[in-house]
Amino acid sequence: MNVIVQVATTPQALPSGITAGALRFQLVDAQGTVTATQDVNEASATFSNVADGTYVATVQRLDANGAGLGGAISQSITVVTPAPATFDAPTSITVTVQ
Repeated sequence: MNVIVQVATTPQALPSGITAGALRFQLVDAQGTVTATQDVNEASATFSNVADGTYVATVQRLDANGAGLGGAISQSITVVTPAPATFDAPTSITVTVQ
């Protein structure tokens, strides 16, 4: 399953001598393990082949050296793969001749 995480940003004052870097997007599973990380210069990240389960998606701005700027924001998500489409297949036949 693909998970697309998008974030809205608001301009903030940078501390003196600091240069803003990428946005760090992470998926953290129910056990607290980071399962995927992307550092991108865009307001969204796509994670592919995410297994079913409960996750927390987090996003934090980094400085040019990779250190966090401000706090991370997070959102809980649940990934559930839809059941495959089904059909009624013939499994037996009864014929009566009278």
